[in-house]
This record gives sequence, structure tokens and C-alpha cells, in this order.
Amino acid sequence: MISGIRVVLGRDLRTFFTDFYGIGFRTLELLLQTVIFAYVLTSVVPSSEIGGLTYLQFFALGSLITSVFWASYEIGRDVYWDRDSGYLNYLMALPLSRSEVVVGRMLGGSTRGIITVLPLFALAGILVPTSLVNIVESVGLLFTFAMGICGISITINLLLREEVRSRLLSTLLSLLLIRSSTALYPSVAMPVWLQMGTKLNPVTYAADAIRIITIQNSDAAFPLGSVSFVLLFTAAAALIGSWLFSKSVEGGPTQ
Repeated sequence: MISGIRVVLGRDLRTFFTDFYGIGFRTLELLLQTVIFAYVLTSVVPSSEIGGLTYLQFFALGSLITSVFWASYEIGRDVYWDRDSGYLNYLMALPLSRSEVVVGRMLGGSTRGIITVLPLFALAGILVPTSLVNIVESVGLLFTFAMGICGISITINLLLREEVRSRLLSTLLSLLLIRSSTALYPSVAMPVWLQMGTKLNPVTYAADAIRIITIQNSDAAFPLGSVSFVLLFTAAAALIGSWLFSKSVEGGPTQ
């Protein structure tokens, strides 16, 4: 099974590096927003409202979630194109199980997300110095969150048969998930009705967890609640995406 996953994963990574412009420019945009937009607002937003961080630090850590979100979401677009081009049929004709294909695609999307976030991760590390243990935990959280986004993306792109509709829904999804979360601004700055929505948003829990993990010390409590929510979200999204992928390709349940 490992060899099959490696084949699918390797192909996704090669595709990623040959068509990196869109994701690369989005990462560059987040870098510029951090060093310009967030830096300007740092003097306006009181640190007492955002857990003792400056807004520059708050935004830099939240940008990690935003960047991983977009980079991982692109795997669904690749699945859509592969289905229309017939590559999925070719892939399933190889001696690979459906499980290997599904796991390989999700691992590919998650790995692409981690690679994309590295420049932002380096900037966040400069702005918010932390320990090696915290860094490892942060990468693990980002990878787990990316798996869930891959599951959502695969689900949406397999349900919709037109690329225009897929892109429109992707834009709407980003507005609902990213803009209604605490990734880029604190919940205290939101109206009450939007604050209630953030409590059901997996992006909020991922953003809150990444900040707590980054600044925590050995005596601080691990954000078990937020991390558990991210794990449940990832498990549900991955299962739905896997089942729909299998059904779309072969019409049966995932092996």
C-alpha cells in the first residue's frame, strides 16, 4: 500500500511544482499583508484584546492557517481536472487500491500546503520566537487541518460538474470559513451574530490552537479542546471525501 501511495503522492508534488504560480502569489500576498497591513494596525489594536500578542504577531500566526487552507484546497481542482481528462480512469486501471489513491491525494494536498506555508512559518518564527517542541506540534496541527481541507475540496469538486460553479463555490466557501473565523482578526472585533458563527468554524479552532501552541510554555495547558475539534473536522471531511471519491470513480465504497 505504501508504494501505491508514494506513486500518487509523487505525481501530485510534481504537478504542484510545475504550476506553482497561483499558490505562490497568494503566499506572497499574505507576506505583504503581514509586513504592511498588520504592521500598520499593530498600533491600533490593543494587545490585551488578543491574548497579549501584538496584532502583527496575531496576524502572522493566523496567516499560516489561511495559507494552508488555500494550498490544500487546490488538490480538489486537480482531482476535478484529472476526472475530466480521464487521468483518474487511468489511475484506477493501475494495480492500486482505491484507498491508496485517496490517501495519496490527501497526503499530496497536505504536503503541498506545508511546503507553501514555509515562508510564512519562517516569518512567524521571527515575530513570535518559540521552542522546537512547539514548532513540531504546530506543523502537526497544520498538516492535520490541511487533510480536512483536502477532504472538503475533493467533495465539492466531485459534486459539481462545471468548473465555473466549482470556482464560485470555492470563493464563497473561503468567505464563509476564513472571513468568519479568528484567523485574521479577533472575535472581539466581530458583531455578536458573527461571534456565534465562529464557534462552529473549524478555521477558528485551528487558528486559536496554532496561537496557543506557539506561545505556550512547559507549564501552560495544551489546547486540547481546539485540537480535538480540528481532529473531528478532519476525520469527518476525510471520510466524506474518500467515500465520494470512491463512488465517483468506481461506484462503490472505499476499500
